[in-house]
Amino acid sequence: MFVSCFVRKGVVYRPIWAKDTNGLYVAVEPVAVVQVGDAEGLRRAFHDAVALGTPIVPAVPWQEKQKRLPVVFKYAGVKSLSVFQRDTFPIDISERDGTFKIVVQRRRRPYPGWEDDPDQTFILPPGSTLHNAIDRAIQLIQEKSRAQTAGA
Repeated sequence: MFVSCFVRKGVVYRPIWAKDTNGLYVAVEPVAVVQVGDAEGLRRAFHDAVALGTPIVPAVPWQEKQKRLPVVFKYAGVKSLSVFQRDTFPIDISERDGTFKIVVQRRRRPYPGWEDDPDQTFILPPGSTLHNAIDRAIQLIQEKSRAQTAGA
């Protein structure tokens, strides 16, 4: 199980992660858009993503892919990766063999994209549930978003 979202300027964008026929993961519709402070809305968005799973979608040729904006950009109202990355951090929730892991990512410098932040990687104790993992992720989203706002 894998669910990921992007947090930008007080808003959480949670796409569905599909696997294309080439084996690459791509963000697809539906994208949930929820305010950081709406814990119940965030909880629902994460549970909906888990319920939808990881659909298989046709691969898009590289040339076509270069012409398309990632699906999340439309909801965030941006037209480039550099603008989107500014003030954005992703959070991933994954589960393997009954163990839940939450990772807050940070900007990868000097390159575009993000990388796992080892100081913000959390493995939940044995016996934790999906509900526990989602609640912890929401807590991290809200804490980091508050810290970002305070630092601005």
